[in-house]
Amino acid sequence: MSILSIIIVNYNAEDDLINLLISLKNSEIKINFEIIVVNNGEYSPNINEYCQELDLKLIENENKGFGGGNNIGVAQAKGDYLLFLNCDTIVSKGFVDNIYDFTRKSKKVAFVGPAVFYPDGSFQDSYGKEPNIMGEILSKYISKFVHKLRYKITRKNKVVDWLSGVAFCCSKEIFNELEGFDENYFIYYEDCDICKRAILKGYDNIYMPSVSLIHIKGNSCSKRPLFSIIESKKSQLLYYKKFANNFSMAMLKEYLLIKFYLKLFLTKKNKIKEREAFQKLIKIIKEY
Repeated sequence: MSILSIIIVNYNAEDDLINLLISLKNSEIKINFEIIVVNNGEYSPNINEYCQELDLKLIENENKGFGGGNNIGVAQAKGDYLLFLNCDTIVSKGFVDNIYDFTRKSKKVAFVGPAVFYPDGSFQDSYGKEPNIMGEILSKYISKFVHKLRYKITRKNKVVDWLSGVAFCCSKEIFNELEGFDENYFIYYEDCDICKRAILKGYDNIYMPSVSLIHIKGNSCSKRPLFSIIESKKSQLLYYKKFANNFSMAMLKEYLLIKFYLKLFLTKKNKIKEREAFQKLIKIIKEY
C-alpha cells in the first residue's frame, strides 16, 4: 500500500511549525502518511515534545540549507510519494489527499504544486516560466498580475517551468532519479533547479490551482533580511551558471552590479551592516 511522506524543514520558526502540524492534524488526512520534521535550527524542547506527542519523526540536523534538509528527510522517508511543505504554511481539509491523489495518478509528471495565498487571502505567486534576464528586469510584477487574473478565471491545471518549493508533491522514484535537491543552493532557487532538471528528463511540472494553502511568506528569513538577499543572489547566479547561456549570465551580472552599486550609493553611511552586505554582494557578483 502506498504511503505519503510529508517532509518539513524548520529553521527557528517554532510557532509556525507547530501551527502547521496542528493544521495537518485537523485536516482529516485519509491516506496512509508519515510526517518527518528536519530541524535545521536551534534545538527546541517544545518542538521535540510536540513531535513525540504526535508520534512524528524529528531529525536534528546540522544546517545544510533548505534543499539539504529536505534531502535528509527523503533519505529517511518510508513513503512512495513525497510532499514538501514549508514550515510556515497552513493546510486545510482535503489538501493533502487531493494533491497526493493527483500526483499518484499522473504520468510523466514530476512535481505538482498548489495555489498559494497570504494569510489575508491575497494571491501569492508560486509558479512561472524559466528564470531569465528579461523576466528579472521587466516581468516580475506583470507575471504576478497575469497569474492572479488566471486564477480568478479558471482552476484548470497548467504545465509550468517551475513551482515554488513552498509546497509540492512528487514520487520518490522520480525525486531519486533527479538525485534530489542540489545542495549547492543554500536557500532559494533549489525549487527552480530541480524543476528544470525534471523538464530536461522529459517530465512535466503541474500547477494545480484547485488545491491551495496559506503561506506566511519568509517568516524565518525576514529575521535576517541581509543574509537572505545575499543567499538569494548567490543562488540566482548559480542557477544561471548551470542553465543559462553566456550572454544571459553576463547580462545578469551587469544588471545586479548596477542595482547593488546604486543601493550602496543610496544607503546612509551610518547603516554599516547594510553597506557591508551590499559590498560583499558586489564582490561575489564580480568574482562569479
